[in-house]
Amino acid sequence: MFYPDGEGLLGSYYYSRSTEVNTTDTQNIFLKKKEFIKNFDERGIFFCCDVKKLNEPIRSEFINEHISSCLQILIYDENDKPIGFLGANSLKKRLWDQTEIDILLTISKLITKTIREIHSNSLQALKKDLMRINTKSPSKCIINKIKKQKESYVS
Repeated sequence: MFYPDGEGLLGSYYYSRSTEVNTTDTQNIFLKKKEFIKNFDERGIFFCCDVKKLNEPIRSEFINEHISSCLQILIYDENDKPIGFLGANSLKKRLWDQTEIDILLTISKLITKTIREIHSNSLQALKKDLMRINTKSPSKCIINKIKKQKESYVS
């Protein structure tokens, strides 16, 4: 996922079904968001069958994490800004078929839609709360201030 500051720190979890490596671990990929995003096409898809063909610094980061090929799909916020990605990394060079791409793309769209709905619902709830506060509390606050001012004048 990307940090909100825009600099971007990429980290992901993976589970390997390889006979050589069979653990859940963390991949620590440190790239600026701009460096990573420029690898995606207009549909928000980035796939690579051989990471050795990528440009630096992404090539080194992937090789250091033993990634040989990858498929990544962007996840967007309510303003269509990328906030993260969903992907698959492979320890071996491989081709990604259209079905795999379509599955990750569909899941990414569902995550994006859910994020947007949660954000929209949160904003609506906040607006309702603010409207309730603005219609009730200010008058009470004003009345209390007037009472306090009257009391201070009397004493």
